[in-house]
Amino acid sequence: MPFSSSFCSLNANAIISLFVFALFCLHISFSSSAKNSKRQRIIRIPIVRPKMPSFKHFTNRSVVMDAQSFLKRKFGGLTKHRRNLNGPMSGNSMGQWSLPSDQNEPNSLQLIDYGNTQYFGTILIGFPPQQFQVLFDTGSSNLWVPCKGCNDSACLTHRQFSCHNSVGCQMAGQDFDIVYGTGSASGVLLQDVVCFGNLSVSLCTNTTQKFGCSMSEPGDVFSNAAFDGILGMAWNSISTDAAVQPLAQIFENDDCEEKVFAFWLNKDDFGDDPRGAKGGQMTLCGTDKSRYKEPIFWIPLIATDYWRISIDSVSVFFPRSNAVGVSLMGRPMSAILDTGTSLIAGPPSVVNAINAQIGAQDFAFGWLSLNCDLLDSLPTIVFTLSGHNFSFSPRDYVLQTGPVSCLSGFTAVELSANLWILGDVFIAKYYSIFDHANKRIGLAEAEG
Repeated sequence: MPFSSSFCSLNANAIISLFVFALFCLHISFSSSAKNSKRQRIIRIPIVRPKMPSFKHFTNRSVVMDAQSFLKRKFGGLTKHRRNLNGPMSGNSMGQWSLPSDQNEPNSLQLIDYGNTQYFGTILIGFPPQQFQVLFDTGSSNLWVPCKGCNDSACLTHRQFSCHNSVGCQMAGQDFDIVYGTGSASGVLLQDVVCFGNLSVSLCTNTTQKFGCSMSEPGDVFSNAAFDGILGMAWNSISTDAAVQPLAQIFENDDCEEKVFAFWLNKDDFGDDPRGAKGGQMTLCGTDKSRYKEPIFWIPLIATDYWRISIDSVSVFFPRSNAVGVSLMGRPMSAILDTGTSLIAGPPSVVNAINAQIGAQDFAFGWLSLNCDLLDSLPTIVFTLSGHNFSFSPRDYVLQTGPVSCLSGFTAVELSANLWILGDVFIAKYYSIFDHANKRIGLAEAEG
């Protein structure tokens, strides 16, 4: 049924429907009248980061191979107008943690870092709103969730969207089919309202927002996942079926004072809480100035597909040395800032040289171990982006997985076009601002 003002003039005999529609009209009317106040509101989304996995976790061959193949599936076929979505790892491939039951901030959306690699949180779809936990992914551009009527195990173990129970839901008249390498999802495209936040504080699209409603999720890729679906945060040029991603529609509707979203990741230890420590924060429509130090360095995008920028060089600087840094790149390369990757991944020729310089030794299935006692003697790694230097000390790029066990935060993955993926290790050091309006990324030293 089309969404319009005609909802408010239904047959008088449909008392229950009229009541629901009236609430819907009131909701839309309030959203419209509150537009100016919405444009000034910054939505703060707390991130809960789970406890660091045990050292044994990193010696599990299936875990490591899944992680490596995930990156290759996600970015290995990179082209400017790639049509397939990027896929997540299977739900049990990077460990599982129970989710926190409490919400410290009642007016904010809880965001979870699952398996220390991917962030997910709650969104609302339709009216009355139906709640879903979706993976927030800056490396893809489509939204999909399981659909009512899907009988695959992956659907039955997750929330399912009911178009029948939403007054504004419409069929878009298209099918969708998304391939993830070892997994896939297919179904129909729907149109409805999508909201970030909760009933009291939220930002919403209009009811023309397209999203996939999955009727088939064969295999085990999604069966054990802690999230219901995926919400892409990259650019529309890589979306399937010409669908505008929800954040892009919110920005196009001029609902934000600043058309940006930003991530701050807590660099502190994870602590002993098995549910996870305070992991950080994502903001929509602005930044949290308490989470970074000025200045912000702005880096232009080299393409509006992923959040893709250019790397001028990568250099190594040893302590107590007057020598200039050793450059490890012969020419500029490209990089994607990706919230769905936990390490810094890059071309083997460069990453292997970095790991050799820091004394990392082969440990298991591609992981490289370090002597934790030697951290202070290790070099600083400097990424030069658009003429600005971004440095990483050993304590920034080394993962301490136990009292005496350390692993390198750099991993070698052969991707197309000498591509780098700048994941959590990078974002934890530098507050990352994704600026839609100006097609750029802002980086500032994180604090707090």
